[in-house]
Amino acid sequence: MATRSKSITCQDTVNKVNMDFPDTPPEDDKQFKLEMWKLMKSIKLDTVAANEKIVELDNRVSIIETGAENVGTRVSDIENKIDELTTKLDSTSSELAIANQEITLLDAKLMKSEIKSMHLGNEVDDLRAHSMKYNLLFNFDKSYAAGKEIRSENSIDIVKTFLSTVMGIDTRDIYIPVAHRVGVSAPNRERPILAKFPVSSQLNTVMKNTGRLRGTGHFVSVQATQRRHERKQFVLGKYQEAKQQYGTDARLSGDKLYINGQLQAQYMDPRLPPSDADSYQINTSNDKVTDRGSTFHGYVAKVNTLQDISDALNTLRRDPDVAKCPHIMYAYRLKGNTTHVRDNFSSDNDHGVGLRLLKYMETENITNCVLFATRECLGNFEHIGIKRYQHVIDLCRKAYEQLNHTD
Repeated sequence: MATRSKSITCQDTVNKVNMDFPDTPPEDDKQFKLEMWKLMKSIKLDTVAANEKIVELDNRVSIIETGAENVGTRVSDIENKIDELTTKLDSTSSELAIANQEITLLDAKLMKSEIKSMHLGNEVDDLRAHSMKYNLLFNFDKSYAAGKEIRSENSIDIVKTFLSTVMGIDTRDIYIPVAHRVGVSAPNRERPILAKFPVSSQLNTVMKNTGRLRGTGHFVSVQATQRRHERKQFVLGKYQEAKQQYGTDARLSGDKLYINGQLQAQYMDPRLPPSDADSYQINTSNDKVTDRGSTFHGYVAKVNTLQDISDALNTLRRDPDVAKCPHIMYAYRLKGNTTHVRDNFSSDNDHGVGLRLLKYMETENITNCVLFATRECLGNFEHIGIKRYQHVIDLCRKAYEQLNHTD
């Protein structure tokens, strides 16, 4: 507004000049007065032009001032909206943090539930396998007349007749408390007979003579759980593929495939990823325990992933001494960046051993490790009972302590 006041003052001055300044020069001393008149006339014209510029600039300043006021108002509105959005964002962030905490808790509960479910499934499978280990399945060839299924048959007599006439086993002392057909009955299909052999020496006698059934179309096998049956079918499928390619040079021993006497593949626990590793760092105390025909060894390996466990197990099974063992039990606990621990075990048909190893790891708070225990059954094998749990735990403890001492 100061500029506007100056413009009005200049205009008043110009008006006063215009009022006092004559339009024609005076008569006396014309030349001097003419020059002065011209000069004053020029000043008048310049003053008028300058005033017009000042008025124009004053208008522009007014427009700018008005625009600045509008911009200030808009900036204030924007700042208010930013404050509102910031408040809403803070509120949303707090809600999101709470939701993330709830999701984390739910993930932890879900993981614990999955682990418990997995443990329960393993325990149930081990219990079923333990209850089935004295049961033998007899699958007869279609041409075997004595194995034909009839309504009034005596399954125990059929099994004993088969053992005597086909397998050449003296059945006078064979004790079979129960036997029956299993599976769904169907036309033109003979269902297998399931027979219980509670005396382990008699069961072993039958299994040792199954070689006589080669090429006869008859099959005798130990009853297995659905999980173990599916795994066996998978391994047999791989064996058939190798047999077509290599012929008689392919041999299957348990879940180990040999080609020309060399270990070609190890079909691992399906709960672990496949492994092609030839070596993995595994530690052992070099101690062993021999008890009533069974020899136990303990091993330990540092691991961070399931793939590490698979590689370690594959490496261990390539050891010639371990390859002879029918049971390779293990337990592991993996702890990542969170507080949650991922764990599992396998008893490999030696009921309860894997679970005991896992319980030991939980008690000692051992993480990012896998404990292995092997059991080799010698010729004079006898049942040990729960004593074997202490054997494998002592051996694995020594291996773990030696690993820490080495580190």
